[in-house]
Parts: sequence; structure tokens; C-alpha cells
Amino acid sequence: DNEELGLVQARWSFVNKDENLLTRLQNINLAFHFEVEQQVNGIFVNFFGFNGTAGVWRIKALEDAGGWLERTTVEDMDIAVRAHLHGWKFIFLNDVEVCFTLLFVPNSLVLLCSYLPLIRHQFES
Repeated sequence: DNEELGLVQARWSFVNKDENLLTRLQNINLAFHFEVEQQVNGIFVNFFGFNGTAGVWRIKALEDAGGWLERTTVEDMDIAVRAHLHGWKFIFLNDVEVCFTLLFVPNSLVLLCSYLPLIRHQFES
């Protein structure tokens, strides 16, 4: 039990990363973020941004940092910076995966959108 440890963050893993081109591109971007940025910063700097999910905070760390503030659109990074400035340590666990679903446009919707100009043209005629 490390009393200085304020945050444990796990890596996101995606159940639908091969669904379509959009999810494959999202996976490439987010995999780099977790497997390179988060891991390297965690090892060498002992700081990385909390990702809003897949992490566990020590309540004392949140309280010392002034609590969760909803005044920004980046409250997850905000609390991470404030906790770090108060001396709390973070660990990133790259080997622990938390499964998520990437946002994607279903292929059927892509197909429908490709026909919309044709359908609209038929109604305008």
C-alpha cells in the first residue's frame, strides 16, 4: 500500500476496433495514446492525464486537490494536474485492459447517406 499513490489508470481496449475504417483509425490513435504517451509519461515523468474512465482515484487525493470541479470541459485533466501539483503519484497499468466500444457510423447508415442525394433528387423532380 503506497500512501502517496493517488491514481491508478488502466489502458482502454476496444471490442469493435475492426468494425469499419473509422473504428480502425480511432484504435490506431488511441492505442498510441495509451501504449506510448501514457506509459512513457507514467514511467519517466510520473504524470499523465486521467482519461475520465478506466482509472481509480484515492478519495484523499481528490479531496487534497480541491475535489472534482465541473467548471471545465476537461475536468479529468484538471483534477490530474491539481493532484499532481499536490504531490500525489500516479501509476499507469498498460497490461490491465478495460473494454470499451468505439463510436462508429454503421455501414448501413453510410450506405443510406450515399443514396440520400439520389432520393432527394427523385422527390425534387
